[in-house]
Amino acid sequence: MNLENVKRISTASESACIAVLQKPEDAGARKRLFLVLADLIDPAFQGESDDYSSQLISEARLWADIVRTRIQLARDSATMKPTLRITYSVKQLLLMLSDLARECSRSDISIRLLDPQFSRAENGSVGSGAAVPVQA
Repeated sequence: MNLENVKRISTASESACIAVLQKPEDAGARKRLFLVLADLIDPAFQGESDDYSSQLISEARLWADIVRTRIQLARDSATMKPTLRITYSVKQLLLMLSDLARECSRSDISIRLLDPQFSRAENGSVGSGAAVPVQA
């Protein structure tokens, strides 16, 4: 999975986590989080880069699975206590997603520094060494 997909999935998951933390009793927010986390626990959601990123993704997938399980259990229960257990798991998942976002940003910066196409575009150079007319 490429860096852009990792960032997209983790950003969507972060937003859904924050919505649940703001209103843990909101069944709609929990349902959206449950659905968004399906992408996060998908076996295709894996890092392509270093071991640290892969470890973060594995841990985020684990916490996402825990959150989804607790949301499912809360659906089957009429008490508020399962909702409180969801918030703890969501906070832990959010911490993992924040670490993952930081790592994605770090990786993105590294890619930009190593890829000459990025530095040419950022400097405003015309691609492939074309001559630019200069007026005297």
